[in-house]
Amino acid sequence: MNTSLAIFLHSHHYDRVYQATSMLLAATSMGWPCHVFLFHQALAAYVEGTWDDTDSIGRGSPLERSEWSQRLQKGFETSNVPSLYDMLDKAREGEGTLTVYACSASVKVLGLDMPIVRDKVDEIVGLPTMLEIAGGVTHTLYI
Repeated sequence: MNTSLAIFLHSHHYDRVYQATSMLLAATSMGWPCHVFLFHQALAAYVEGTWDDTDSIGRGSPLERSEWSQRLQKGFETSNVPSLYDMLDKAREGEGTLTVYACSASVKVLGLDMPIVRDKVDEIVGLPTMLEIAGGVTHTLYI
């Protein structure tokens, strides 16, 4: 079996989205087929164009009140980290393939505009399809 990656991304927090897009970029540069499944806040932020909002690091969690959260936010802001959307686009240009999926239930629950979501992702799918796809990959991450 060839090496491949599936990421189930539910968080909109910048540090988590950064980690997911970095892994997708690395994996596609190595020729891996990749799949990213967007749920809830990650999907809404992706569709609404707010993935690059570093203010979302750890918001609402104990991490938010910590020195690490502030240090991480400052680091991302001053390190010339490319746009997460640009990183995802670059992953699409890699030697591997990248498919971006929206969870159909999340689209409905969040009341997202279906034509806008369709324009931003490759496919809108349900959990059975996601599980079928993920069952065929060698590495699966939940972020």
